[in-house]
Order: sequence, then C-alpha cells, then structure tokens
Amino acid sequence: MEKDYATEADRKLRWAGILEYPIISRVIRQCLDGFKIESLSRIISPYPLEEVLDVCCGTGEYSRLGKWKYTGLDNSHSFIEYAQRKYKYCRFVQGDAMQMPFGDNTFDAVLFACASHHFPEEAFGAILEEMRRISRKYIIVDNAVTSESQGLISTFMYGLDRGTMYRTADHIEQILQKLTDAEIIQKETYRSFPGIYLHAVFILEIII
Repeated sequence: MEKDYATEADRKLRWAGILEYPIISRVIRQCLDGFKIESLSRIISPYPLEEVLDVCCGTGEYSRLGKWKYTGLDNSHSFIEYAQRKYKYCRFVQGDAMQMPFGDNTFDAVLFACASHHFPEEAFGAILEEMRRISRKYIIVDNAVTSESQGLISTFMYGLDRGTMYRTADHIEQILQKLTDAEIIQKETYRSFPGIYLHAVFILEIII
C-alpha cells in the first residue's frame, strides 16, 4: 500500500474528481496556463545546471525545461506513475516535500513551480528550508501571483484551483527573504497564454 503524503489541498476533489486525473489536469493547464515552460526556460537558461530536482512535479512537464539530469518529486502516486510513463528517461520519486528523501547538496538547483499556493506560509517556509538543504547552487521558485490589476476572469480561474493560497509577488519575496544562507539574485514576471495567469519567478543563490 502506497503511503499517503496528500495535503489538505490535494484532497479537494473538483468536478467529482474528474480534474484530478493526470491527463485531464495536464490538458487543462496547457489550455489555461500555456507556454509557461518556455517562459521559465528562457529565464533560467543562462545558469549552468547539470542536475535539477523539481519539487511537487505533478505530471512532470517541467522535465522539458532543459537538457540537464532531471528528478521529479511529488506526493501523488498516480501523477508520478503518469510522469514516469511519459518521460521514461527521467527519474520520478514519490515523497513529502517537507521531508525530502535526498542528501544534503545533492542537486545544482531545486525548482518549486506552480505549487507554493497549495501551502500556508509555515509549510512553504519548511519546504524552502528543505530545498536549501539539498541544493548546491540555486533555488528557483515560480508561481502565479495576484495583483491589483487582476481581472474578474483571472480571479475566477484562480479560485477553481485546489490551492487557495495565492500571494502577491511582494509577499512571496518576503517569505523568500527569510531563508538563511540564500540570496535572491533575479526576479522576473511573465504572463502565460492566454493571459489569465501572471507568474513571478525568483532565483536564489545558495551562500556558502
């Protein structure tokens, strides 16, 4: 029997659970939050990376970000199974983001994309501490953010997500600044297609 790592947000079943099927979840994200892989790839491409961990990797689409050695971690057994079938040459592990099954300084970079809105601030901070522990060089955080100019359609779509803790870019930055031995060296925003989601990207460098 697989261990249950699900969070409270994970147990929220939308449309009688239909939206929680990996392939349906993936298609909907591509339609409503498209080209985010390409946008993030453009931002992080200048950084020399060989091994990357993707925390809360979902269906594994961020394995397409670069040509580095990729490992995905997620608490969902069904999502991990789907990702491993689709991306056979990548490694996928089921586990808890707050107690990751990896040693210190294992990866060049640890990515946390489109997931922080699933966690309250204390849990978000605990995940960041784990990311700092296992990263040798960089921490990369990318998430959709709220803003004063956010329209009604955008607000409605944010509200359909299982995660309800969307933050402003400034709020995320304040949380990241609490992380010891890590410094924000780049921050950038982009809109995914068709313009519903505004993303904020932060790259932190580990201070040795």
